[in-house]
Amino acid sequence: MKKLIAMLLVLCVLGTMVACSKDAGTAADGSGDAEPLRVGLMPSAVGAPVQYAMENGYFDDAGVAVEMVIFPDGGAINEAIAAGELDIACSGAATVFALANGENVLIGDVEMSGGMGIWVQPDSDILSVKGEVEEYPEMYGSADTLKGKTFITNLGTASQFNILRYLQQFGLTDADVTLINMDWAPGVQAFSAGEADAIATFAPYSFQAEEAGGVQCCTFEDATETALYDMVFTSKKVLNDRRDDVVAFTSAFYRATEELAADDALRAEFSKEWFASEGREYDDETMAQEIKDRPYVTKELMSSDGYILGEAMYDYAAFNVSIGKIEEDQMENMKTCYDASIVSEALGIEVKQPTF
Repeated sequence: MKKLIAMLLVLCVLGTMVACSKDAGTAADGSGDAEPLRVGLMPSAVGAPVQYAMENGYFDDAGVAVEMVIFPDGGAINEAIAAGELDIACSGAATVFALANGENVLIGDVEMSGGMGIWVQPDSDILSVKGEVEEYPEMYGSADTLKGKTFITNLGTASQFNILRYLQQFGLTDADVTLINMDWAPGVQAFSAGEADAIATFAPYSFQAEEAGGVQCCTFEDATETALYDMVFTSKKVLNDRRDDVVAFTSAFYRATEELAADDALRAEFSKEWFASEGREYDDETMAQEIKDRPYVTKELMSSDGYILGEAMYDYAAFNVSIGKIEEDQMENMKTCYDASIVSEALGIEVKQPTF
């Protein structure tokens, strides 16, 4: 009897050891006991692939643990990664400040920041001239019709950059117009009330401007002669210490973007549900417009001859130098803030980056 009890005790101990061993080797996401990558994102198109990959187990498949941290805007993300509270971030144009400090590196474009541009009042004389700039036949405006106009914008953002580059197309500067600094929501309300000639903004506020009768006089892409993307970046320290994990994250991330890009109905259903859970309500029409304006970057695009990772960032940084938000000597950091090798390795393709 004593022998039987002893054997049972041994079996119980062995069973407990096996169970403990299994638990110790499995994190909450099934990716082992490695420290999770802390990924900062916003509840928007740039963050959706992370949530989608998490829900579908793609990070598990890639063998990397991920912990999502949601922020209200890109400025808060920059502060968190500077404080060492994040390992990877998915963000928009505010990324330029994180890249200019020399501590971070751009590793991927996510989706085009479409829906950006400048809208004018429906009776504006700016609309009386079209195609004056030969390369951009759909762009409205001329030096004479733009001088003295008032533009609502959020100063220090890509929308101010949009206005300045638009004016340059006609040989003008911001001294030839009046810029009114307003946050996005109050700005579109003021424009809709007729308190300015034009507004530079982005989706979904651009939808509201159009609903109020506003007419788009130029796209961001035509005015600035470049395309702006939302981006993925990481710190140089994390890339140095955990390159394999960053590559694995990137592989799973773009697996998600490919699926969302390939099926508009899937993207709409998933995004609306996730956005709503984070307090952002989209109706069907607004979601459809976002999908049209903000297409995801795909493997096919990144493999194409004309694609260059983060191509707009250097010029956008130079704009921020001109308005005193980035120091001139930080432009040297912008020349070394790209690393296309991560996405190239993750996807098995050759992705180009800027050369200086």
